[in-house]
Amino acid sequence: MHFTNPFAFGLMFLSIISIAAPLSPPPTNVMHSVRNELDVRQLSVVGDILELCKLVFTAIMDIDSAIHDQESAFTQQMVSSLGNKYPGKNILIYHNPNSIATLSSDAVHAHYELPLTLSFTQGYEIWVFNSGTFTLIGDGGYENWATGGCFSKEGASLIYTQCS
Repeated sequence: MHFTNPFAFGLMFLSIISIAAPLSPPPTNVMHSVRNELDVRQLSVVGDILELCKLVFTAIMDIDSAIHDQESAFTQQMVSSLGNKYPGKNILIYHNPNSIATLSSDAVHAHYELPLTLSFTQGYEIWVFNSGTFTLIGDGGYENWATGGCFSKEGASLIYTQCS
């Protein structure tokens, strides 16, 4: 399972460990009908806890999915908008700082922190340039990067050429 949001992962972790709290086993030396009723009530509580965990997990996954959709829409819209504004230029947007971009000296760069759910942000590097190379490190997918312009793929790298 992939969580793009550390808060979502933390909530899931806390939900799971909260059900791990031990329920005391019935003492072997006590035989009483109340003890049997207590065990049934404990099972009911465990069932309620598991149901609550399921609801929390579903909410976390919905948040994670919404963030994924928001990031994907942002990268694609940014490439489209910049491509329309600067025809003939290459556009690159990504967020993994380990990715390798070697771009022409005329490249223009901006860093943008995309506001996400729960007050988190995701930083993106945005480039407009004529030529260069780019190697994505990490996961693909529009939530992580997008590009437009004149390029070809060579192995794991993109080779950008000046558009005519």
